[in-house]
Amino acid sequence: MNLFSSRRKLSNLKMTRKFHFKYLGQLLLVMIALIVIANISLYLYFEEHCQNVNVAQRAPEKYHTVRAVLITVLCAETVLGVVAMVSLTILTTHRIAGTSIKLRNAFEEVRKGNLEHRIKFRAYDHFEEVEDAFNNMMEALKERAGDASEQAADD
Repeated sequence: MNLFSSRRKLSNLKMTRKFHFKYLGQLLLVMIALIVIANISLYLYFEEHCQNVNVAQRAPEKYHTVRAVLITVLCAETVLGVVAMVSLTILTTHRIAGTSIKLRNAFEEVRKGNLEHRIKFRAYDHFEEVEDAFNNMMEALKERAGDASEQAADD
C-alpha cells in the first residue's frame, strides 16, 4: 500500500511539473518583461532628467551616488519582482494541476470499477458544474449496474 501511495505522489508531482513548465514559462516571461521594461524606463527617465538640468556637470559626485543607488534599487526590484512572479505562478499552476489531478484520479477509480467514488473540489476552484456532473454520472452508473445485476439475478 505504501508503494502505491508513493507512486501516486510521484505521478501527481510529474503532472504538477508539466503544468508548472507550461504556465510558468508563459506567465513568467510576460511578467519579467514588464518588470524589466518598467525599470529600464525609470532609468532612462532619470538619465534624461539629469541631462536636462546638467546635474552630472554641476554635481558629479552627487549624480554618481544617486545613479548607483537607483541602479541598486532597480536591480533589487527586478529580483524581488521575479521571485514574486515565480511564487505566484507556482501557486496558480498548483491550483490548476490539483484540479486536473483530482479528475484524473477520479477517472482512474471509475476505470477500476469503483462506482462509490465521488469528487469534491475546493470552493475557489469554480468546478461545481463538473463536480455535479461527475457525481450525477456516478449515481446513474451505480443505478444501472444495480439494475443490471438484479436483472441478471432474475434470469
